Amino acid sequence: MILYYFLIAFFLVCAIAVPFKKILFFPPLFLITFITCFRGVNIGNDTEKYIMLFREISKSVISDFIPRYEIGYVYLNKTIYSIFANEQALLIVTGLITWGCVSFFIYKKSENPSYSLFLIVTFGFASFFMSGIRESLAIVISLIGFFFVQKKQFVPFIIVVFLATMFHNTALAFLLAYPVYHLKFS
Repeated sequence: MILYYFLIAFFLVCAIAVPFKKILFFPPLFLITFITCFRGVNIGNDTEKYIMLFREISKSVISDFIPRYEIGYVYLNKTIYSIFANEQALLIVTGLITWGCVSFFIYKKSENPSYSLFLIVTFGFASFFMSGIRESLAIVISLIGFFFVQKKQFVPFIIVVFLATMFHNTALAFLLAYPVYHLKFS
């Protein structure tokens, strides 16, 4: 618990150092990415289940998993296993994808990226990213789709949402972002 308080204090100090807000975004980002990638399998409610699934997918035919799991996630597991054959590699690759997308979004959209990262950690999203791997991948891929919503680029937006649904079907709900964002209120 002391480590958690230290992390929160570190994130807060980086967030309030306004003159250096863009530069000080990277140390806490590196730290939370490192923790996410190199955590134990007992960290996160579903991490052990994802590791067991990773083992099963590595020894089986992909079609055995398609009715239950989204095809993108199954292929990601199979690809990671074929390259690394290591369970930790699953956590590393998914952690890098997750925090890569989040940090890209924050860095582009936030006036104070360190503070935005602080809020993500303190509101529990970082913990969620360590537990709900499939959902997290779908969320962060959808987050990138927001750039296309703002630019009114419908086809790329649909492609990104389709890609996100390859990891979790709930990403289909993000299709509402396009019309809702462009509603005109009087």
